Amino acid sequence: MNESSIFSKTGKGVHEASGKSSFLSRSDRAVLAQVDGKSTVEELNKKFEKIDPARFQQLLQQFEKDGFVREITPASAPTPSVPKPAAAKP
Repeated sequence: MNESSIFSKTGKGVHEASGKSSFLSRSDRAVLAQVDGKSTVEELNKKFEKIDPARFQQLLQQFEKDGFVREITPASAPTPSVPKPAAAKP
């Protein structure tokens, strides 16, 4: 994991972030709720300036270990589908 890593919530993470389960503390749940599958670790850390960057990365690693988030790569990131142009009929 580095500053440009992108994380996405798993099903377990979605339940936790929405408050349907209570495995995490309120402050940890607030961090988890900001994970959106688009923002990098650096962008997320800027939202939580009070958390030390090393502690923040440790928290994300713990989320990943516990199954709340997963790291996604640009190849596996969801991309908007572009409709193909219709073939011209003779």
